[in-house]
Amino acid sequence: AGAAEDTSIQKVRWVQLSRIENSHKRSVNDLCWLPDLQESNFDGKLGHSADEQTHQFATISSDGFLFLWDERKERNRQDRLRKAAQESGKLSGELPWIPFHRIALTRPDSSGEIAGLRMHMEGKALDPYRLVVSSEDGEFAVVNWSPQEERREAVVLTEFGQPDRENRTPVKSLC
Repeated sequence: AGAAEDTSIQKVRWVQLSRIENSHKRSVNDLCWLPDLQESNFDGKLGHSADEQTHQFATISSDGFLFLWDERKERNRQDRLRKAAQESGKLSGELPWIPFHRIALTRPDSSGEIAGLRMHMEGKALDPYRLVVSSEDGEFAVVNWSPQEERREAVVLTEFGQPDRENRTPVKSLC
């Protein structure tokens, strides 16, 4: 008896589903809700949430990107949604759910991206853009993802794990 035949197994009903052509290109390794009462606009600037609710979250992936999403699909810019639907070749009238802001996790020496594994958003009043990231390669980074005009500090990158680069282990938890 397969799972499809078992009536005791509850099936999920999708509310929103992203499309791979508009999302991460590798596995999503972590998801983190933005701190309470904070909300980002389309260019990444943080502000106070108008309804004092948390509707936005970030995802981090092995592809070297951090994406910001809004669970309120209708808040995405309609022009970007139409363009994403057009690019994917799916003009069914259903607009895709896409990230509203994308951040490359570029290494300080510009030698490529950090393959993100885990993240933690602190949301402290002094630096709400502070983000702690660990990589699949055993690196640990403290980054500032603020928009360029609000940038206050440089990226700090520290390596954990084995001193031998070939035997590094990933940092699997952040708190």
